[in-house]
Amino acid sequence: MALLQIEQITKEFGGLKALRAVSLHLDEGEIVSLIGPNGAGKTTLFNCITGTMPPDRGSVRFNGEEIVGRPPHEVARRGISRTFQHIRVFGQMSVIENVMVGRDFRGRTGIFSALLRPPRVGREETENRERCLEVLALFGERLLPRLDQPARELSYANRRRLEIARALVSGPKLILLDEPTAGMNPHETQQVVDLIRLICERGGVGPHRSSRPRRENRRRSARRHRGRPDGHRSLHGRAPACSG
Repeated sequence: MALLQIEQITKEFGGLKALRAVSLHLDEGEIVSLIGPNGAGKTTLFNCITGTMPPDRGSVRFNGEEIVGRPPHEVARRGISRTFQHIRVFGQMSVIENVMVGRDFRGRTGIFSALLRPPRVGREETENRERCLEVLALFGERLLPRLDQPARELSYANRRRLEIARALVSGPKLILLDEPTAGMNPHETQQVVDLIRLICERGGVGPHRSSRPRRENRRRSARRHRGRPDGHRSLHGRAPACSG
């Protein structure tokens, strides 16, 4: 059984078809790229998967369960996390606080327990922080020395890394990375590619979408699906797979 199975997903905005009958699947342990120019529908597909923007037609099954119609927080609880095309970090919060937000829904602390501070709250916070430090260790000197630095003071590339760390910390089964290397130089890009491979080796799954040249992505992804804008600006998910 595929980890993620997408069948005939269609999304329209008025008379504009952003997605038209997109079908693809993702098995556990795979790295899959959605490749296409701006406007091909890549981010729209991510939005349909995560519940941010439900599709008009079609099916999205995760671990055999239909998730179309479920709100984003329920999709996240089932093990899907994502990053965004435009970076979304909390600028006033520190690096460690931003990452801890990504694990918040895993905790059991509510308003009253946060005020009364029973012993389990302290234990939960300690466990949460330790898990966040484990994830941040994947990014080495890029983020670890900056734990208490406000996110707004990070470089563009490090804010990208921070968003990936926040997506990882919840322990997802599926990670959707939207333009994870946008704005990075070749050296920084290779570091992110190596990180994605490391995540897979450790049992994670890291599909991502990209607008990078096709030749460059062939070397970096096990399988790819090509999107192209046509008269309807549609993403056609049944493009041939390519091994790299």
